[in-house]
Amino acid sequence: MKSPDQRLRFPDGSSASLWWQGTPLINGEPAGCIGELSAPGQASAQVLLEAACTVLASHGCSWAVGPMDGDTWHSYRVITESSGEPLFPGEPALPPQWALWLGQAKFTVLAHYTSSRVALEVAEDGAPLQRAAQRLEAAGVTIRPLDLARWDEELARIHEVSLTAFRNAFLYAPLADGEFNELYEKARPLADPRWILIAECGGKPAGFVFAFRLPQRAPLFVKTLAVAPERRFAGLGAVLLDKVQQAALQAGCTGAIHCLQHEANSSLRVSSRYQPEVIRRYALFARRLNPEGNP
Repeated sequence: MKSPDQRLRFPDGSSASLWWQGTPLINGEPAGCIGELSAPGQASAQVLLEAACTVLASHGCSWAVGPMDGDTWHSYRVITESSGEPLFPGEPALPPQWALWLGQAKFTVLAHYTSSRVALEVAEDGAPLQRAAQRLEAAGVTIRPLDLARWDEELARIHEVSLTAFRNAFLYAPLADGEFNELYEKARPLADPRWILIAECGGKPAGFVFAFRLPQRAPLFVKTLAVAPERRFAGLGAVLLDKVQQAALQAGCTGAIHCLQHEANSSLRVSSRYQPEVIRRYALFARRLNPEGNP
């Protein structure tokens, strides 16, 4: 995670980190990020958030976005509803009362997200998926497991796809190679080639799915699904997801969690084939600022 541009700390233990350089835009306007939030109670949270908004406005930000640790590659969002399912790696761990506190500080919901459980043996008619797989194969698309022995090279291929697949994603900001590798290095202990597939065409990466399993936890966690935005790769996301889920089913796994999906993400449409049951809802908040120096 890139270092904050400023950290706020108060005597009562309240603290927050602020970013305003290299941050995402909202409707073409500069947005500052408020993350790494901590406060002992509602009153302290209000003072902290007001101070954060004042600082961001003084640096020319038109919006304050939070909770977000600088960008969408790192921790962001807050849980607003939960079935009680234990948290999984990468899920926001900020106490859910922050959703209320942000609302009380004049923040409104900017985006909604969900994580959903699916049964791997439940899917709609597979004929369209089979046709898509055959068309992609005829076009020269191949799908293989990640090679752990070439970890850095494989990350470079995944990063190449990410740069194009997510460039139009909500609040997207690109990461440099070193930052991307550092981020994925944290996930290396969870990396299992059975659950990480890379699609290629003509020697170049076309898509990938990154999933993992946890000790003592039954589901397959599908963390990232990305495909290069070219018409010839239409349907590749669904094929990748089906392949990794079928592999999990054959390994004795009967369910999967489709993690942290934006309400408008194409992966959410892919998930709908499996009759998803929402286990968690999240929100990202924003507040309009006056760049003259007043929130």
